[in-house]
Amino acid sequence: MIDTEVLVVGGGLAGLGAAHYLTHRGRTVHVLERSSGPGGTWRENTYPGCECDIHPALYSYSFTRLPSWISGQADHHQILRHSRLLADRIHRTARVDYDTEVTACRWNDTDARWYVHTRTGALHRARFLLLATGALNVPRIPRFAAPSPVRSCTPPAGTTTST
Repeated sequence: MIDTEVLVVGGGLAGLGAAHYLTHRGRTVHVLERSSGPGGTWRENTYPGCECDIHPALYSYSFTRLPSWISGQADHHQILRHSRLLADRIHRTARVDYDTEVTACRWNDTDARWYVHTRTGALHRARFLLLATGALNVPRIPRFAAPSPVRSCTPPAGTTTST
């Protein structure tokens, strides 16, 4: 069993930012991320034109701001680079496990701890559990009803059609 004070589930900007904040306030933090690297939504979404719709200064942490963001626009690659810089800082103060998918979380009243199971079979125990799993990292493909069959129509008698 792996014990920690704070267990953060999610290695995107929110999870890494929380880990940074908490470790700098004396907390012991362990981050679990199901992907092979940091970035969360910005790592998973790679479609053409993917970018942030607000100024990067409002969508970044002051301690890892990129100089190239002066332009006022941040695309997918810049935000992912920002996430990697943040992860590099976090790795100095907190433990981060990639390729680790959480499968269950259970609160135990007896010892006032969270028990968190992973797909690899590891069991984590934490005083605090912070879920930063994001909402936009799993694509949702809309399902449309099948189109109605095209019906051929016969023009009324006596009319002509041009082709």
